[in-house]
Amino acid sequence: MVTENFTPGTLERWGLGYDELSRVNPRIVLFSASMLGRGGPMQTQPGFGAVLSSLAGYTNIIGWPDRGPVNPYGAYTDFVCPKFAVAAILAAVDRQRATGRGTHLDMSQLETSLHFGGPMLLDADVNGREPELVGNRHPAASPHGAYPCAPDTSGETDRWITIAVFTDDQWAALRDEMSADGVTDAQSGEFRTFRVRKAHEDKLDGIIAGWTANHDRHELMRRLQAAGVPAGVVNDTCDLFEDAQLQHRSHFTWLDHPEMGPYATDYTESHLSATPGRLDRPAPLLGQDTEYALREIIGLSESEFRELEEAGALE
Repeated sequence: MVTENFTPGTLERWGLGYDELSRVNPRIVLFSASMLGRGGPMQTQPGFGAVLSSLAGYTNIIGWPDRGPVNPYGAYTDFVCPKFAVAAILAAVDRQRATGRGTHLDMSQLETSLHFGGPMLLDADVNGREPELVGNRHPAASPHGAYPCAPDTSGETDRWITIAVFTDDQWAALRDEMSADGVTDAQSGEFRTFRVRKAHEDKLDGIIAGWTANHDRHELMRRLQAAGVPAGVVNDTCDLFEDAQLQHRSHFTWLDHPEMGPYATDYTESHLSATPGRLDRPAPLLGQDTEYALREIIGLSESEFRELEEAGALE
């Protein structure tokens, strides 16, 4: 099984294309995931997540109506492609076991990403309607957004809470919590149902923001969650190191790097009961494990390794 993510033609130039690999092992399964797939006028176009997110139309549906296009956080298309890759690879391995023959799988990250834009494409095809930029809002929820909170004990003012109301019961609970603090504007009939809340969303967001601004974000989150309202604080990077849940699960651990010194890193995400993972050493320095890899893994003799070293091939 070989997986690669190069621009089409790269492996062939290196003499590692599917034809070459299958001559060595006819059972080999080669999975190729390129930006636009093999074949076509743009097959050799290279790019990264930001480029592909734009080609897939994602940047055109994210952001606020008074601003330009916004890229999704991270290489979103890279997160999408593996969902399709797993099924394709399993099918190829199943065929390999049944027939003894390998397969070359060709997958376009652009095409897999379009599947996640299904509702947007359907709306455009059936209704001729382009999606609107709505910021933090959601087509099936109201209110839905991030709202400012009171400064915390350190004096930091950039504090926020997210609230997402999808049902009338959740709205009633939120409305009652606001009313308990004397904020009665939300009791108005113009907010009674989802449809009318959507029609007056700017006004509603303003009322909620005025209320949340007087509350500590963590206290308000716990209060709303206890009332059945989906709510969560907006953490910054420093907050993550102090998060009680992450601390309880020992998510961060400290390692000592020979050049960087002590640094924090993520611990193993999978918690195994019988064979728990561990992190006890930092990433190796450049070339630190070259001799081990070439001699112990690849199997070069000491004389072969020294010959490469003396020729400067390992510098």
